[in-house]
Amino acid sequence: MTLGCAIWWHVDFSTPEGRMWGWDPNGRCERHRFFVERFTLVQWLEDWLEGNRAFPQPPPVVDCPDC
Repeated sequence: MTLGCAIWWHVDFSTPEGRMWGWDPNGRCERHRFFVERFTLVQWLEDWLEGNRAFPQPPPVVDCPDC
């Protein structure tokens, strides 16, 4: 799913729980633009059905001169 501005959600269907990944190329280096999220597809859908529409939340990056 796209959120505009090249920001995307991705679902890893190779995991039983449907691990979610975020993609946000704005303000991140190439190594840190794609990151694992803190929730699964089911959790994300439940949140979305409640009317929430959050953007991917990348974890903090420390000691990366390119970010």
